[in-house]
Amino acid sequence: YNEYKSYLSMIRKAGECTRGICARCLSASSRVVYPPKSHVPKSHRYSADDHEKYRKAMTHLKSKKERGVSVFVENRRMVKDLLTQQHVPSYIFYVEERVLEGMSIPRSTQQIEISPKQMARMTEVRTSQGIMAVFNRPSAFPADRKYIPVISYLHEIKDPGNLGTIIRSAAGAECQSVLTSPNTVSPWKPHVLRASAGSHFLIPVYEGHTLEDILSTLPACWRVCFVGSAGSRSSQTSGSVSGSASGSVPYYGYDFTASPTLLVFGNESYGIASDLVRRAAETHPISHIHVPIQEKLESINVAMAASVLFFEASRQHTTSIANANNSGIDPTTSLHDKGIKPELNNSDSNSSTLNALNSILYPEH
Repeated sequence: YNEYKSYLSMIRKAGECTRGICARCLSASSRVVYPPKSHVPKSHRYSADDHEKYRKAMTHLKSKKERGVSVFVENRRMVKDLLTQQHVPSYIFYVEERVLEGMSIPRSTQQIEISPKQMARMTEVRTSQGIMAVFNRPSAFPADRKYIPVISYLHEIKDPGNLGTIIRSAAGAECQSVLTSPNTVSPWKPHVLRASAGSHFLIPVYEGHTLEDILSTLPACWRVCFVGSAGSRSSQTSGSVSGSASGSVPYYGYDFTASPTLLVFGNESYGIASDLVRRAAETHPISHIHVPIQEKLESINVAMAASVLFFEASRQHTTSIANANNSGIDPTTSLHDKGIKPELNNSDSNSSTLNALNSILYPEH
């Protein structure tokens, strides 16, 4: 019986194991052990009311209205951090009440107790922490949010871990926003959210924008900076590959304070297509930069390259503000005031994409 007690968290209901091998988990015997009902913790006794709440919640979340706005957060610490930041979830699903300890859950949040089997159906991770919270995607950010005039555009990034790490680094370096191409993995997938540690709620993240759409609304004062050599099959390449590209400079030789910058990162395997570079050169000044590494190493991970560039940009802008302060120049303007917002041509009647991108590039404060 003591051996059985150590497996209480695996019990879906009295006498049944979630792994379907009760003889192995509960005892050496091949017969199923049915403990007294009083020994089954309350969190494992599921009533008809619990199942009805779960059914209604799933029906609501699968509706077209909620499908594009709901964010599923599976990490307990991330849920707790978001609650601390005053984000209000619409639902919290949990397997045991102990996972809710220490959380200040708003009254408007519906708490639903579910079974381990139901949690396994909802989660995409192999080992669940027994909790899942449903938040709305952030649609507004604080008016006093400081950011540097650097936007990251991710072209066909496929790995969720890479994407999550890039978003996390961009938020940490106080970049303006993150944009993704139509063929990039969705930034709202649970694996991406977990890799970003909830950074989606600290920086605007927008998906499904082509580079052509962005260039059509990006003011001419913005410089488009391609990370890695054009047409290279290497990822965010460096050393001998990027260094040999015409006009490519090391990241520390690029001046992020000279103009607002759109950083373009290509696919992990194929890098950046040369036709994208040609299109950008027709309308905007462009640059090629790389992260130098030793010659024997072909490339570095796209997320690592992005992190290096983001924090170099942050360092340069911070140093620029400090130098202005030491020189007696009024430093009261925030970092994003260094750029100029021009009037954009918005004559097209079907300009929903342009309007969306305008709000991304120049959020109202």
